[in-house]
Amino acid sequence: MERLQISRERFEVVRRDIADGSEPGLRFYILVAVSTLIASFGLISDSTAVVIGAMLVAPLMTPIFGMSLSLVRANYQMLGVAARAEIVGVAAAVTMAFILGSLIGDFEATPEMLSRT
Repeated sequence: MERLQISRERFEVVRRDIADGSEPGLRFYILVAVSTLIASFGLISDSTAVVIGAMLVAPLMTPIFGMSLSLVRANYQMLGVAARAEIVGVAAAVTMAFILGSLIGDFEATPEMLSRT
C-alpha cells in the first residue's frame, strides 16, 4: 500500500489553519450568529436552500477538525480549546435561535422545521 506524503511546510500550514480556526475569536462568534440568523429565517420561510446556505456559513466544522487533529497528534491543549469552541459555539447558536424565536412570537411549524426535528 502506498503511503501519502506531504511536505513539512504544507503540514505546518494545515496545522496552523486548523488550530487558528479552532480558537473561538470574534470572527468565529460573528459567523455563528450570522449562520444562526440565516438558518432561523430559512426554517421560518420553509426554505431548504437557505438552511443549507446557513450550514455553509457556520464555522462549527473547524473545531471538529481541531479535535480530530489534536487527538491524532496527542495535543491535549488544542483538544481543550477546540472542544470549548465547539461547545460554546453550539450553545450560542441554540441560545440565539431561542431568543429569535421568542421575539418573533407565534408562528406555525413549517414542513422544513418538522423535517429537521
